[in-house]
Amino acid sequence: MTDAETTGEPTLDMMMEAANALKGSYFAEISLGYHPGVTNGKHWLCSVEADIRGAMFGLWASTPQEAVRHTSAEAIRRVPVVANADLPVISEWYSRDAWVLSSSILAGNGSEVDVADIIGATRRSSIESVFISRSELGWALSRLVVGGLLSITDGGFTPSARALELWVAGCQRLAVIIGERMHATPPRRDADRRTCH
Repeated sequence: MTDAETTGEPTLDMMMEAANALKGSYFAEISLGYHPGVTNGKHWLCSVEADIRGAMFGLWASTPQEAVRHTSAEAIRRVPVVANADLPVISEWYSRDAWVLSSSILAGNGSEVDVADIIGATRRSSIESVFISRSELGWALSRLVVGGLLSITDGGFTPSARALELWVAGCQRLAVIIGERMHATPPRRDADRRTCH
């Protein structure tokens, strides 16, 4: 029995139908994930990588069915045909892109940096024990290069002037947020303090 003949939940059936409909130079990949930490109520992310305009994107929704339905429709809309040759596709950015860009700037101190040092910096800068996979790193680097934030050099990658501007703005904003939180937190009374014995 092939995957196309397998019956499953309606959501999984929709995913298989969409993947099979996205014919191209390579097979489509569709994934669905649940992210409980998202605060806007849209916990479900459906991602597509296929031979479509923009190559890869994801959409968030409140239910898995809604995520798959909207993502499938958008993926079909992006199939390259003459009629949509001028289709505007907004670049998709992911949190891993910011992480890789930050790691690039940290590892090279704003100058040229090689891939090994970028990977090392992602390990050092991770708050959680989350490591970036090879494919995630490759996709992030490709989006950063296409977006003009990193340029490819003989020794690896160099952040652009725009990337450094974003870095400075982000650091300044972070300093403001930390300052606001420090002033908003009331001082603890002695009775509230816990002591170690």
